[in-house]
Amino acid sequence: MNRSIWSYRHTVLGALGIFFYVGVEVGLASIAVNYFSMQGMSTAKTASFLVSLYWLGALVGRLMGAGIMTR
Repeated sequence: MNRSIWSYRHTVLGALGIFFYVGVEVGLASIAVNYFSMQGMSTAKTASFLVSLYWLGALVGRLMGAGIMTR
């Protein structure tokens, strides 16, 4: 039986979920600098640093999640 992986409903829904999740994640990070500036950050450089911390936190969280899932 040669079925395509895309013939499975859970695969398609999972791919769509990941697609939208990544889109929201990138969108939030892209508007974060403007948001931080509106909240009183002194410079865009400081706000950009906070966005860098966000991405670092996301990376650490994903790595920890992957490690936990393997156990």
